[in-house]
Amino acid sequence: MKNSMTKKIFHCSITALLLMTASSIFSAYAAQNQDSGTINFYGAIVHPNCTNDISETQIKLHCMNNNTELTTESIELNNITQKSGWKVINDGRNEYSYNWVNEEKQLGMLTVKYI
Repeated sequence: MKNSMTKKIFHCSITALLLMTASSIFSAYAAQNQDSGTINFYGAIVHPNCTNDISETQIKLHCMNNNTELTTESIELNNITQKSGWKVINDGRNEYSYNWVNEEKQLGMLTVKYI
């Protein structure tokens, strides 16, 4: 009986030692590769971005529509501050919004989304 108990302790000790060794090897390997790797993205840009012409009274956005034809949308700067929220243009392919950057309302930001 004593011999059987010694064998069990010996087997448990060897198993624990092997698990600890394997665990430390995998931890060391994981720590080495923490800051490296490759991420692959697949897809295509189906429409080029819009171009714009800015004058003192308006902004003209030149964008491709769903038929790959160049269209022009005008945003009047005199009326832009009176609207709030997102406005849809170019048959739903773009949206724009205007927000004041400072409390004095001297500096604003026009954001255009390409959908």
